[in-house]
Amino acid sequence: MVAQTKPAAQPAKRRQREVTVFGFGRRLGAAAIDAVIVIFLAWVFAILASVVGWLFTMFNSNNPPPVQALIIGSALVVSVVYFIGAWAKDGATIGQSLLGMKVVRPDGSKLNLTAAILRYIGYLISGLLLSLGFLWIVFDAKRQGWHDKIARTIVISSDDDYTVGDTFKLVANDADRQRRYGWVVLWFVLLVVAPSLLFSSLIVLGPVMSRWAAGILQGIAAR
Repeated sequence: MVAQTKPAAQPAKRRQREVTVFGFGRRLGAAAIDAVIVIFLAWVFAILASVVGWLFTMFNSNNPPPVQALIIGSALVVSVVYFIGAWAKDGATIGQSLLGMKVVRPDGSKLNLTAAILRYIGYLISGLLLSLGFLWIVFDAKRQGWHDKIARTIVISSDDDYTVGDTFKLVANDADRQRRYGWVVLWFVLLVVAPSLLFSSLIVLGPVMSRWAAGILQGIAAR
């Protein structure tokens, strides 16, 4: 009796799916939400850093710790953990989730840790070079910033239905491109105002927070 062989399994046929890629406006809104969260968490950790610095000074007054460096360093650590952790775990930060978007690879797959780190590095590059990497989203056909180009990511609607491996047809909102000059003006304002407020608050108010924490602890110790 001749054994019958099963026909070889045919590879799944790729389907073409239309997916919505988000432009500058919606992504700016998500970034604003994330900025508020990161700044709040950074201040919490900055207060903790101030307390730790004061406690260390109590027992080693001849070699006080660099409290200012601890405050700025804690803000950086919060930012790294927040963004990289969110992209690698869920594909979206809190701000992106609230506004119905997620970050994926061009085939729809989730970001791994390496891709999330690359995207964060791209974030820094996009921001440090006068935030031009973010403004690039306005003019790019795929609505990719420089950080998206570096990490090979796209930002799509979390409601889009697709299977990993489908061929994507990217659909962008033309209204976002029509407002490009308005986005350029807004980019310039944010370029000047936002970083100035963030860094000046950390640098100027850092010592104030340190003294405030020291006063609270001294009051507790005096009881």
